[in-house]
Order: sequence, then C-alpha cells, then structure tokens
Amino acid sequence: MSKISESKSTLSHHGTAYDEDLDNDEIVNIKGFWIFRSKLGLAKRVFEKHPETTTKFCLKSEFAKETYLTALLDLIDMINMLPQQSLFEAELKEAENTILDLEAAGFKLDWLKRKLEEIRVTKKKAKNRTTRMRELDRKIQKHLEELSVLQEEMKKEQFEAMCDKPEYYLDSLCLNEVTCDSSEPITK
Repeated sequence: MSKISESKSTLSHHGTAYDEDLDNDEIVNIKGFWIFRSKLGLAKRVFEKHPETTTKFCLKSEFAKETYLTALLDLIDMINMLPQQSLFEAELKEAENTILDLEAAGFKLDWLKRKLEEIRVTKKKAKNRTTRMRELDRKIQKHLEELSVLQEEMKKEQFEAMCDKPEYYLDSLCLNEVTCDSSEPITK
C-alpha cells in the first residue's frame, strides 16, 4: 500500500461553518483534499483501507471537495460513534441519502453502503428479538397467573381433603348393626 502524503496550509477558512467548532484547527492536504487536522487520522484510514473511494471523484472546486470529504468523514464518525441499535430509521435513511449524494460527486462508497446495510440488518434483528422477548415475557406472565390460580385451587382441595377425612371411632364401629343410646340394636 502506498503511503498517504499530507501537506500543511496556513489557509484561512474564516466565515465558514467550521469556525465555530475548530477555531485553531490546522488545515492539511491529503490526496488533493484540504481538511482539518482533526479529521486527518480518519481520512488516512479511509484512503488506506478503501483506496478506490476517490478514484472517480470529479469536483474541481476546493470548497466543494472539502465539503464533500468532510460530509463523508462526518457520516463515518456518526456511524462509528453511535451504538448501531440506537440509530433511528430516519438517521439510516439520511445516511443513505448522503451516500447517494457523495456517489453522485464521484465517491465510490460500496464499502460504506455494505456497512449501512449491515447496521440495518443488525437493527432489524435486534427489533425482532426484542419483540419476541416481549411476547415470551407476556406468555410467561400469563402462565404464571394460571399457575398461581392452580396453586390456589390445589391448596383449597388439600384443605377440603383434610376436612373430609372421616373420623373413625373404634367404639362406634359395628359390622352389622348400629347402636343408639337405647340398648336396642338397629339393623341396617
């Protein structure tokens, strides 16, 4: 892999939107793109890992080139910094639209589109898993309630079974006759 070269500039970007965030950030050139030094590490990684990214880039304006590359780097930062499950569908759609705009300017971003699709699939799996877990929890709660009702019924039956036990007294048992208070036997 070829080493990515950079050069420094004392160019001033007064009056741009970047002044608010990066007042004293030095501007450097990497592969013909002027960017802030704070973005240099990420830009180098992109160009080294995906050298095809700018092979068909067609814009000539330095400002447009800087803007598009900064948009790409900001998009990559957003994707890397946020937990993938926390990205909303609207954010994924906006990222997809940004990629389409960047591709229209000549960036080759198949690698980034694949990453975005991986995020979308992972997010969908997580959503399906969450839905399934809620469904299982609801079923468990229903079965626990049914189990509680059955346990109460069992306790009631056990109590009634204890109360239904006949009390046998040895002196009141006879095989053929039952005696009362009177001395006459009663035949069954």
